[in-house]
Amino acid sequence: MSEPNIVKKVFDRASLKGDKISPLFTHYKTSRKPKQKSSKPGDGKSSFRRLPVAVDFGVSRLKLLQLAQDDQGGVNVALMDEELLGENSSDVLKNKEALQKLLARNSVGPQAIIGLPARETQTFNFTFPLMQDDELREAVRWKIRQLRPFDLDEDKVKYALMRWEANGAQQRVTVVCVAISSLSWKITLLNEAGLKPISVQISPLSLVETKRYANVPKNPDEVVLWLDLGAEESVFIVEKGGVIYFMRNLSVTGNQMTRQVAQSLRTDEQSAEELKTQHGLGFWTPQFQSLPLSEEEKAKNPSASVCLSLVSLLENLVLDIEHSFKSFSYQISQSQISKFDRVVLTGGSANLKKIDSFLSDRLAVPVDRLDPFYSLGVQDALRAQRRDLPEDGPRFASAVGLALSQLPGSTGGFNLIAPEKKKKGASLVEHVKARPKAAVALAVVLIAVSIVPQVAMITFYRNQAQAIAQRVKDARVEIKRRQTSQLELAEQEKQLFEKKAALEEKLALFKQSGRERRAFSGILTRLASLLPDEVWVTKLSYSDKKLVLVASTSKNEAMIRLLDNLKRPDDFSEVVFNYTKRDAKSSVFSFEVMMSVK
Repeated sequence: MSEPNIVKKVFDRASLKGDKISPLFTHYKTSRKPKQKSSKPGDGKSSFRRLPVAVDFGVSRLKLLQLAQDDQGGVNVALMDEELLGENSSDVLKNKEALQKLLARNSVGPQAIIGLPARETQTFNFTFPLMQDDELREAVRWKIRQLRPFDLDEDKVKYALMRWEANGAQQRVTVVCVAISSLSWKITLLNEAGLKPISVQISPLSLVETKRYANVPKNPDEVVLWLDLGAEESVFIVEKGGVIYFMRNLSVTGNQMTRQVAQSLRTDEQSAEELKTQHGLGFWTPQFQSLPLSEEEKAKNPSASVCLSLVSLLENLVLDIEHSFKSFSYQISQSQISKFDRVVLTGGSANLKKIDSFLSDRLAVPVDRLDPFYSLGVQDALRAQRRDLPEDGPRFASAVGLALSQLPGSTGGFNLIAPEKKKKGASLVEHVKARPKAAVALAVVLIAVSIVPQVAMITFYRNQAQAIAQRVKDARVEIKRRQTSQLELAEQEKQLFEKKAALEEKLALFKQSGRERRAFSGILTRLASLLPDEVWVTKLSYSDKKLVLVASTSKNEAMIRLLDNLKRPDDFSEVVFNYTKRDAKSSVFSFEVMMSVK
């Protein structure tokens, strides 16, 4: 007798009618929805409700995490699981196979929250004048059309924005973009598996949601650096008071640390991973680099050898962190945020021994290893399955943030699916259907109260209206006569003003062209003398004393030097750095600077 096919049992639900999903993300019109099993975790004294499951699409792993909430609002972790992605297939196939395995092991319910990795996104910081929300979104839309993220047109890009504090007459926003093609197949996978995505977030950015329950200070005035150190992706985030100011990828990852250990100790990567996990930076002290180690000592002490190989790579990580923050501070915040107060570590490499002490020593600020389960309950069945919850915490931190994003009090984040608007009056209709007799009685009372006084008022106002109508009729006759005369005079006046305006415009253009030709040549000469050798101009526009410079460089230092040069001369004022982005598959950065010409 053959064993039952569990995968087929989970996914083969063609007879179930699914919910529709926006054609913006997928061409599938229906999805198959599995039956949700009732779950009552805990001690049986409280009724628990499962929340939407978080599906974290990582670069090397696919993670599931689901929370449950009791009647009093308490939250605990009901389910967490992960699956490594394959190596010899496409991204779609790897994630599909991993998702099937996870759902075969876990019953999660119909709704899901998707988390996307940072490498599938592009982040921009824009500066605009203060404006209304509709105007701000239109300005962002115009910028997206100009920048063309991923070299795609606007209709092939999905984006979300978060506004942060205004400075005088300026408003800054952070915008995160993702290609619809990258988003669509993930939603399709969940749709085919019977899950309905209700929210699409950026996994690293959801880490901020964990602050409510994690073991980190909650001071809204602190500038916090979040370092999500994963196996194949490391992310740097600047956050203050729950608002995301900046995000970018870092160069050092967990797998790079493993390869560094393998190369230094001349061993294979599997053994190097075990050595890295066992020893980490356990041998490190603030005086470590000043201690000379002979080859014999390294051979006898593997902890010292592993530490020595890791420290050289982690010094590069520290430099990357410092340069990233300086770039944000100078270019994005325009020196309003000049220092950070704390670092929070997440991701699998946050479990590396003494990495928090090392980074705290090098960055001179407190460094906390995040425990997202610090104030969350963990159900007994799950605690029995996963013996290493302290190590699971940093690895599942982004998944916890995704799951928490649907609870009241969340920051809202960068949701790439707009929430559906509830139909007005739906609850009233359901109430009437449930209590028809009460509805009839209420209708009779409303008619008696509203109609009877109105009948009495109608007669009075009808007589008043007839008298007013006659006066209006007489007034219209007089107004028509006067309007005819005024229209003739207005037409003559309009023609004279048009002639005057045309002559004044020609005279102004003639005077301005003479002045600007003489002045602009001097501006170009002065601008050329201020450009560093590493910067080349790709676009230059000048109008109404406003000069917009678009340039490229391979060195961030050159951008900073150019801004310093532009602020010193008397020729320019109000120098504003609009944005910078890294060109795809190259080390060249493009940026835009706007300034006023005196």
